[in-house]
Amino acid sequence: MSALLTVCLALLISGCVPAPSDPVDTGTLCLPSTADCPSQTVVSRDAVGRNQLDYAIQNLGTMEADVTAVAYVPESDVDAGGDASVDDAGQTSGRILIAQGEHRIPPAESVGNRWTPQLLGTRNEIEFSINCSACEVTADYVLTSVPLECSIDDDCSSGWLCDTRTPGRCVECLSDDDCMSGQTCDIQGGRCTPPAAASCSASGGLVAWLGLLFVLGFRRRYAGAATTLTFCAFLALPAHAAPPVASLGVGVGTQMFTGDVGTVTDAGLSLSLSQELRWQYLGVGLGVNTSYFLTNQPSPPFSRDLRTVAVLVGPRGYIPVGPIELALSAEYMRMGLDSNSLIRITGPALSYDGFSFGAGLRYRWSGLEVRLDGVWQTIVSFPGDIIGLQLGIAVSAGG
Repeated sequence: MSALLTVCLALLISGCVPAPSDPVDTGTLCLPSTADCPSQTVVSRDAVGRNQLDYAIQNLGTMEADVTAVAYVPESDVDAGGDASVDDAGQTSGRILIAQGEHRIPPAESVGNRWTPQLLGTRNEIEFSINCSACEVTADYVLTSVPLECSIDDDCSSGWLCDTRTPGRCVECLSDDDCMSGQTCDIQGGRCTPPAAASCSASGGLVAWLGLLFVLGFRRRYAGAATTLTFCAFLALPAHAAPPVASLGVGVGTQMFTGDVGTVTDAGLSLSLSQELRWQYLGVGLGVNTSYFLTNQPSPPFSRDLRTVAVLVGPRGYIPVGPIELALSAEYMRMGLDSNSLIRITGPALSYDGFSFGAGLRYRWSGLEVRLDGVWQTIVSFPGDIIGLQLGIAVSAGG
């Protein structure tokens, strides 16, 4: 029972972890503008964090185009007495210019750019627009919410400081006084230059990364924690029949997407942690699975990764075949997306319902069990299914 409670605790944590970097808004701007495709828009976050904007501008015309991309604080958000800026027509505007990119684009070519959180800060809304003269261009964009690194100096490690001028960033220095003799402070980069010789230990990094993978998941979908608690309570109830055999297993394998998502992702690495309770030929399983994929979609965004975390629960059946067993499963699945570089394909949704169907082989030596499982997972309202193969090992107790 202690193993079951351990799994339940891990799953409950996964339902309440703060949001990591997430693409939260995407769209297209056009010049000339149309009713369906304007030349400017207001992008916004729906969670606490910093802004990062990736965009790619394509020249659809037959002449070279000089395109200016700009980001403003919307006029409605400018505080009284704030600095005004001057627009392209020379008129004073209540907006504040925070980022600008000048791009010369040959015909049928495209260019891309990223405005980092150091430029865009933590403003909830940003007005993004493109401008050019007598040109025909489109600009695809993706806004990403990057988590705050800090709010006070104590949030930063190794004696670093919290930069309140670009809120939420841990830096080595804020002025030359924070650096050693012979160094100066690179204010924009937040580092002392030239860097001092230093050594560090990466021990524990892999363990921390694996731990993070297991707890990342539903983020803003706190309902996942309540669902997990319900299933955990059900599995923890005492049985009126013979005591079940409990097993705790871990596995590693590979997964692949099909459909539209599959065309822009490579095969990924999957890790799993599972708990089974079984009576002779029937049982129930509860597990958490995380997978990491590399993507190759056209930009934006310029990131190239996709992580999924899924909680699964459902019945299982076992059929003896000589010295091995055939295991069959049909499970409900709740899948969350993390670092989703495919927002332009999947949309901004962060979690999905689905169903997982599996078949596998089991071979046991006393209380040790080797598992080979294949799965097919269909996800509701998601442009792709998942197929996977996993090799695992489990420890059984109670029979």
